[in-house]
Amino acid sequence: MYYFWRQAMKRSFIKKNSNFIFALVVYLIYVLGYIFPEKLWGVHFSAFLSNEIAFVVLLLPLLLIIGVRFFENKLKLNSLQLNKRIWNYFVLFTPLIAALLFYHFPIPDDFYGNARNYYFVKNTVVSQLPNDFFDKLFSLNITPGQGRNGVKLIVDLISFYFKVSLQQSFIILNTFCGGLYVLLLLKVISVHLQAVKNRFILSLAFLSSPMFLIYFGHIETYAPVFLLLLAWLSIYVRLFRSRKKTLLIPLLLILLLGVRFHTLFILLVPACLLLTVHLFYPQVVDKISRPRKIFTYIYIPLVFFGLLAYFFIFKDYNDPRKLSNFEDIERLFLPMLSPPEPLDKCNLFSVNHFLDFVNIILLWSPIFLFLFLSIIRLKKSAIKYSFEVSSLLLTLAIYVSFLFAINPLLSMPMDWDLFMFPVTILFVLVLLLLQPLQEKFFSTRRTILLLSISSLCLPAFFCFLSAKPNSSRIESIGKHIYKSYYEHASTYLLYAINGSSTKAEYIQRLNQCIKQLKPYSIPGKDKQYSDLLYDLSFTRYYTENNTIKARSYFLEAMAYFPDELKFHSHITQINKELLQTNFEFTGQDKKASDSLLQKGNESLKAKADTSLAMDYLQQAIFYYPKNHTALIKSMELYFLSKQYSKAYDQALLLEKLHHSNPTKILKILIHTALEAELYEKAFQHSKTLLKAEPESELGLKLIERLNQNKKLSELKFLFRQK
Repeated sequence: MYYFWRQAMKRSFIKKNSNFIFALVVYLIYVLGYIFPEKLWGVHFSAFLSNEIAFVVLLLPLLLIIGVRFFENKLKLNSLQLNKRIWNYFVLFTPLIAALLFYHFPIPDDFYGNARNYYFVKNTVVSQLPNDFFDKLFSLNITPGQGRNGVKLIVDLISFYFKVSLQQSFIILNTFCGGLYVLLLLKVISVHLQAVKNRFILSLAFLSSPMFLIYFGHIETYAPVFLLLLAWLSIYVRLFRSRKKTLLIPLLLILLLGVRFHTLFILLVPACLLLTVHLFYPQVVDKISRPRKIFTYIYIPLVFFGLLAYFFIFKDYNDPRKLSNFEDIERLFLPMLSPPEPLDKCNLFSVNHFLDFVNIILLWSPIFLFLFLSIIRLKKSAIKYSFEVSSLLLTLAIYVSFLFAINPLLSMPMDWDLFMFPVTILFVLVLLLLQPLQEKFFSTRRTILLLSISSLCLPAFFCFLSAKPNSSRIESIGKHIYKSYYEHASTYLLYAINGSSTKAEYIQRLNQCIKQLKPYSIPGKDKQYSDLLYDLSFTRYYTENNTIKARSYFLEAMAYFPDELKFHSHITQINKELLQTNFEFTGQDKKASDSLLQKGNESLKAKADTSLAMDYLQQAIFYYPKNHTALIKSMELYFLSKQYSKAYDQALLLEKLHHSNPTKILKILIHTALEAELYEKAFQHSKTLLKAEPESELGLKLIERLNQNKKLSELKFLFRQK
């Protein structure tokens, strides 16, 4: 009996304190985000703030949650009555204040989402619009990426007429659309909630969502898209309730405009079909209006057809996931089967993908989880699943399912803005669910807990809008991406570390990053890790003038990704300096060089792509610059492919090897210099040739023509004839 009594008491306690328990669980998730910032990137923002600020932002919600009973007795919000005039002032001034914040506090050095594509042109001012500007603007194309181009045209128009940079044009567009979004959201809240107190509470909760970071000068194209989505949803609900068919015109116009600016607007079509049933076939409504029936008769068939498209049209179930030489449509969904390493750590059902999606849901705002739990905990009889609620639940399920399956080409943590579509739907859906429950729902205790959870979102704004915390955050995200999605990891890491205040700090952070990621690196096929080592090689050479260290890191980079040789001039310069200092190359260096030379010869014999042979030869030279055969072959290949400057560089290395026939090397230097139009270099080498052979007819002729600056472009024919 005692056991059953204890179990009953436990159930009673949990039921009575469910909101308190959930608020505490959410708070603990944010604390875990502070402790494990790499994995819990959707809630980790306090980890990058100063210790003092982090302490305050984590302590405040904890005090509200723990002291909820004390505040409940003191505040007594249930009896609070506010004048509607106060709310009207709030609706008037809040969008203006929000717009000022959006304008004056843009995300510093924005690199999120497609902002990276505009990063190096953001200061450009558009001086001319294309002749077919309006044809492009109003053309309808639902392929991925076309909507983004449509918004970019509006940004170009702003830049052209106001003579401001692209970045400033994005800020202007965000400010305008963001202010309108806040105004429209407050208006929608006014329609669905009667008590002014409840309007204020939910407004503060909604406005704390990190989704609004999109409007803080984010160099992306979602500002008008989400405004159109909110406008469409507000008309949709109004049309459902009023049955005014004249509202179909603005609804369809906004839908078409939305599809023009983002392809995901097409996912609203099922909701439109349900609306058509509601307006023109009301006798069918009772048969499908409940959520269970809608999910049975509409959602499950949609999932079935989606799977058919996934397997037989897009064929993404076994996609290689490589992001080179592809169209967006070719990498639309994540594969079910893992591609070869290093891309094997993220597929549709991998733990990494599930964890990323949980982070995205938390990033929407924890208030939604709290609100839905609280609504469900109320008696089922009090919840009214109207047809519009059921249709929005369906729409939310469609968006969430699609976003779960989609391949986040820029990685989910960095492309977070794409995954904010459900937030606007949740705003409207929560209002519809709360409308019949508002008197019962907004108790003092639940209000305090709701506001405490909302305050957990504040660190996201502090972190995003401050340069140093944002840089540290992206570094943490870059490490997570390297261990999961993999693609772009080095780009994000180098961008983040570039936010260092000094070169010494830059080198220290880069060294630490390389050291931390080494256990996860894969020799022979790890381009991202290789890029970090390449960058460290550059930094050590140009900042510290440490040639030996630079060479060491470059060799290590080549060992991690040998299929691609980069920075030819950097390699050549390092080798020149090492040869001048009589650097002692090891037997291991020579052995590796000979092996690569053999691969280069085999590639040439097989008549394969000469670029592959060149890669092998250049790697051979870098391992051992004294490899005479590799130098000769690479110089010939560069010459035959008309890359004369590079051929000249190779000839310079040959000269430093004290060739047995120095006169021949001098003539090669002169010829390659002339072909590369390096006439000053050719002149210097011609003087050296005359010193070696005072009677040289070729040398005399070259000196004469070069001195007179006479038909220099024809000098190369002196060698071609020979």
